[in-house]
Amino acid sequence: MLRQLVLVVSLVSFPALARDWFVREGSSGNGSQANPFGDPWEALEKCEAGDNIHVAGGKYYGQLDGAVWKLPFARISLYGGYDKDFKKRDPWTNLTELTFKPGSKNKPWNNSRIGTSDDYSGSRIDGFVFNMESQNDYDESGSLDLRSRQPTPLVIDQPGIVIANNIIINTSSEALSIRPGVTVENNLIVNSVSSAIKMSPGTTLRNDTNTKPAVIRNNTIAFTWDPSEAGTGGQRGAAIQYSGGGLVVEGNILMNGDNQGVTLNTTPEALTLKNNTFFQNLFSNVKWMKPVPVIVDDDTMDSLDEVGFKAVEGNEVANPKAKLPKDWMDKFSRRQGV
Repeated sequence: MLRQLVLVVSLVSFPALARDWFVREGSSGNGSQANPFGDPWEALEKCEAGDNIHVAGGKYYGQLDGAVWKLPFARISLYGGYDKDFKKRDPWTNLTELTFKPGSKNKPWNNSRIGTSDDYSGSRIDGFVFNMESQNDYDESGSLDLRSRQPTPLVIDQPGIVIANNIIINTSSEALSIRPGVTVENNLIVNSVSSAIKMSPGTTLRNDTNTKPAVIRNNTIAFTWDPSEAGTGGQRGAAIQYSGGGLVVEGNILMNGDNQGVTLNTTPEALTLKNNTFFQNLFSNVKWMKPVPVIVDDDTMDSLDEVGFKAVEGNEVANPKAKLPKDWMDKFSRRQGV
């Protein structure tokens, strides 16, 4: 009987325990806390589904300075913002930048900062800086050269993924592209072209059964550019561009968009809009781009409940009192530096 029990137990498959990997700029170890890897790509090559990767503050350039970090499996969690000893974590103080190394010949071209595999669902990217400035091209005036746009740094199109506590800045296209089931929470997104967050229906996960909406919650999104049609109500220049799928937009600051806070490219019956603050969007706060446009600006916020959202409440126009550098605001007002 005992022998039969041992045989049965030996045939049962138990999931492997999640492991923790550690990364610190300048290190050349084996990924342990005492002897960390020197770049997150090394941990991503060793990790398995469900593992956690902890990254200390610093600048990281990827394998061969290629500025691409690939999520190889589902449920991989990347946490930035640690001090050098991994005793404390504060992503807003210990800036952990995944970036392109100026002068590197291995420019990522059409590759996003975060590469993906067939199934990377349930993963988490938390506490990093994605600054595209070193990868962008600029003209003599210092303005962005739009003839050589760089790719969207984060294209996240499988459910269960969390993008939290990140800084995403200076993107020459969308900062973030998402699908249903993705959560985007407590990020700072500044200086994007076209839209900061683009929401589309569908998924790339095979046999996906997700029924949960995407969630965009408690983010600050500022200065989304439309280089050619600012203030005209065009589709671009919106903090959020919505093209379908279940979505909850809640508790965000959506400010200084060249056109809208939210651009709707389709019917909004699957979209919930709650407790958001709109400020100084040049054309309107919400615009539905249908043949006869529906426009909600500062003076008509009371009409939001007539647009046809799944739910709408608590949205306001108010000054969030963000501290903005005077010289940068001067460039923005003159349409320079996009």
